[in-house]
Amino acid sequence: MTADTQNKFVKTWKPTVAGILSIIAGVFAVFLALLMFRRHEVIALFFPNRRWRITGLFILLLAVMSITGGIFALMRKAWGVALAGAITALYPFGVFGILSIIFITLAKDEFGTPADKDSVR
Repeated sequence: MTADTQNKFVKTWKPTVAGILSIIAGVFAVFLALLMFRRHEVIALFFPNRRWRITGLFILLLAVMSITGGIFALMRKAWGVALAGAITALYPFGVFGILSIIFITLAKDEFGTPADKDSVR
């Protein structure tokens, strides 16, 4: 192995799958928020206190963060934002959020570019 092959940046499937799962959970949360804004009768069974719009706004904010984190995970930039998006993906669809957190955590080294040791001097 030469010095060039040791510093190569290896891309795996983990951030890609995590980003896709976060985006899917975010889109699902957007539809859930839109249902909350419409005051559907089915939603009234789960939230009888008539605070649908406040809950819908909260779900919409979670959806935006989840989609944003998924985009950052696909770009492999800003690991903290990608992790925050995966955490917010827990609410609308828990399985996708759990898998997304696991994959983003395992792929932490892939986010950003590795520093060149010669440029630090």
